[in-house]
Amino acid sequence: MNRVLTILAIGAAVAACAATAPSLSPAQAAEMSRARAACAALGLNPHEAPFFDCVQSLEASMPTRPVTVAAAAPADTVEGACAAIGIDPTTARYSYCVGNLRATLDDANNIGAR
Repeated sequence: MNRVLTILAIGAAVAACAATAPSLSPAQAAEMSRARAACAALGLNPHEAPFFDCVQSLEASMPTRPVTVAAAAPADTVEGACAAIGIDPTTARYSYCVGNLRATLDDANNIGAR
């Protein structure tokens, strides 16, 4: 009987957490989707830390108003990932994105080598 009550209490706690989780606006969901797609195009495994690091890095560089530009670089490159999230390749933000993403991925790859 105690085991059943424990399971029910855990289930209620999980449901309460899910109910209070913040929801994303459609724009935020689209940004996350673009960042995830760009990181997947780099060949990163969505179940490993470098993928999540990549997504966080791209989200930090995400422009407030994405632009649609001709492909500045192949999608499977860091440059292509920054262009894929809507950063104009002629801007300083693009250079920052490329540099930051390279550093992030280098750090993630070096963690495994330690």
